[in-house]
Amino acid sequence: MATLQDSLWVYVILFLLGAGAYIVSTLSGGGGSLLLVPSIGFFLGAKAAPPLINLGNLIGEPVRILLFWKDIQWRIVRYYLPSAIIGTVTGAFVFTNLKLEWLQVVIGLFLISTVFQYRFGKKDKSFKMPLKGFVPLGFFVEFFSTLIGATGPVLNPFYLNYGLEKPH
Repeated sequence: MATLQDSLWVYVILFLLGAGAYIVSTLSGGGGSLLLVPSIGFFLGAKAAPPLINLGNLIGEPVRILLFWKDIQWRIVRYYLPSAIIGTVTGAFVFTNLKLEWLQVVIGLFLISTVFQYRFGKKDKSFKMPLKGFVPLGFFVEFFSTLIGATGPVLNPFYLNYGLEKPH
């Protein structure tokens, strides 16, 4: 049986890993949560990962909003946010009622496929992304994010195909 001291070390390790994942995610434009999911799964179990990742995002994202306020593309937010809220609520309902462990595999395969979509960096766009496409995207990305806890990099191909570029 684990003692309180052993548990404390687990939380200290997870805190440090979480801080590192947040820094990686902020500097690279996403992906930090994907690095953290296996660690949470190892220490606390796979079922604990989505709520903890989402709690961390709830705490950390306002800081990013303040840091990058001038660089946020608000026209995309207007399309993305309303359906994202609905997707989050729907995902929370499904999370509490179903077991969907296979979902992480599907998300991983999609992320790997993006390398091939862009021909290993030799292609700028692989499809045309309309602004209105962010409405269903908001729902589905946040629905799946609520279920598995980490889908940030899934959005990157859509942003790139829409034509967003890194601010200068």
